[in-house]
Amino acid sequence: MVGLSLSLRLEGADLGVKVSVVCPGYVKTNIYENVELIGVDRAEVTRTPIKGIEAPKAAREILEGVGRNQAVIVFPAVFRWAWRAYRLVPSLADWVMLPRVRQLRRSQARP
Repeated sequence: MVGLSLSLRLEGADLGVKVSVVCPGYVKTNIYENVELIGVDRAEVTRTPIKGIEAPKAAREILEGVGRNQAVIVFPAVFRWAWRAYRLVPSLADWVMLPRVRQLRRSQARP
């Protein structure tokens, strides 16, 4: 999505079209209270090591980023640093996220 959005941004620039892509970190919502999870423990899915951002604050971050014509809007700050680290060393994301993916897969396999 980031690559597509950045391409669209360049293609539309001379036509007055502005494109931003939003990459939010953990946003606190009640999505898991209103969805049926199959084969996954709700506590495993909702457990995060990082405090989430409230939805109204996320909306403000997005609107401020669009107002500044930011190409990529990443929030909160810890995720901006993660984005920068990913841009410098893409394999770092694999190293960090692969254990989490494996943990979720193991929790799905339990009866």
